[in-house]
Amino acid sequence: ALRTVRILEQLHEPARAGQLEAAKAAAIYNMGVLAHYAGDAAQPLHTTVHHHGWVGDNPGGYTTDRKIHSYIDGGVLKLHNIKLEEVRKACTWSVKPDPDTPWDSVISELDRSFAKVEPLYQLRKSGDLDRAAGKAFIVERLADGADTLSALYAAAWTAAAPTQKDVEEFVRYDNFDPAR
Repeated sequence: ALRTVRILEQLHEPARAGQLEAAKAAAIYNMGVLAHYAGDAAQPLHTTVHHHGWVGDNPGGYTTDRKIHSYIDGGVLKLHNIKLEEVRKACTWSVKPDPDTPWDSVISELDRSFAKVEPLYQLRKSGDLDRAAGKAFIVERLADGADTLSALYAAAWTAAAPTQKDVEEFVRYDNFDPAR
């Protein structure tokens, strides 16, 4: 989607304005889908079988309350009244995917998130999830997701740089008729 936008911007043909707007809409849609997945990946309960309370052997005595997932997705955010600026300050901008093969960065995000499953349950058990330590934990997860998403957007933009051949093939095969 981004490559199509970049090609149409490079062509800079006023008759293709509708095409460009449609391409931008498609890119925005895809960026939204990616944002949803990056956000889900940063939430530890999305990486485990323990997503709606601890299941199976439970030597830590963690909660089995199925509502923990919705609490993490919304309730704890409301409780702590987390603001964008708090998340922005916590961002490290350390995620650097290879634009041509970003999958390793995605797997690393999932691994980082999964590593936070038990600490999340420990915070819930101690009651600290509803205190400063819990707020710091949630802000850190949000910042990690934002770091990953930002890096993936930048990598996608870089990878979408069209070659001259890409532009020529687009023009040759897109069946554009300025008279329509």
